[in-house]
Amino acid sequence: MTFKWIYIIDTISMTERWQAWRVTLTMIYENPLGVGAGNWWLTLPKYGQNLDYKFFTNNIFRHPHCDYLWVLSEVGIIGFIGYMGMFFTSIYYAFKSKRKYLVAGLIGYMAIMMFSFPHERAFSSLILITMMALAVKAYHKTPLTRKIQSSYFVKYVSDMRVFRVIGVNVILLLVFMLVVLGYRHRALIYNGRLRQAKWNQVVNETNGYSIFSSVTFTGVPFHWFRGLAYLQQKNYVDGIISLNQALKHSPYNIHVLNTLGANYMILGQKEKAMIFYERALKIYPDYKDAQKNVAFARKLK
Repeated sequence: MTFKWIYIIDTISMTERWQAWRVTLTMIYENPLGVGAGNWWLTLPKYGQNLDYKFFTNNIFRHPHCDYLWVLSEVGIIGFIGYMGMFFTSIYYAFKSKRKYLVAGLIGYMAIMMFSFPHERAFSSLILITMMALAVKAYHKTPLTRKIQSSYFVKYVSDMRVFRVIGVNVILLLVFMLVVLGYRHRALIYNGRLRQAKWNQVVNETNGYSIFSSVTFTGVPFHWFRGLAYLQQKNYVDGIISLNQALKHSPYNIHVLNTLGANYMILGQKEKAMIFYERALKIYPDYKDAQKNVAFARKLK
């Protein structure tokens, strides 16, 4: 048995990564200031014509398997410079303070970022923050003080004032995080109930929507389920309102586009329906449901 180096890269995983990276580079080129934090996976379908849907229709990609591209695509060039600045500053501090284990740890973390997504994992982020904090602490061995002089007095400003300000901000941040966590947990509960509900129950089960959780964990907006339920109940006006809301939260979701087109078609607005069908097919040319709807629409006078 002979070993061939091609086996290393000739894998489904590597193919998926390469496609995700290529699409992300296009995304970065078109959006140099970023698509917004958490919006990579919602923007990905826009470039569906450049993807092999043999892989992407059966998987939900929340990131491009490369933290550098992920961060750059979402926060843009300016944000990416600041993000990388934290790493290089921490490595510099660790190197100057002769903390070799921190230098090795930070460089190792950056190597993992190239082919994986530690940015998504809470434990990995905790380790990173700890290493950065140790590097900063090692570099600044003595407390920072600032001497303030005036014609009336001379005094030193204690670091405790800074710590108090930081402490208040940390508490406020934790409270905000708990609020967001509560909304997201609520959305997760509603999402589970939503997938088991009957059509006459779906509208109530979409109440898991919030500004902190506008889509389900699969990237489908809550308003799409509501619009689909209205469509089943023949309440087409409310259906269109809900589906347009869904489109705002996920503008490149082919299911939202197709369902919105179907709703307009039922109302006799063929031209509007065709616009949404064609947008769905532009993203995913092999989308069977949209193909059938377009064929049906073209048969009508």
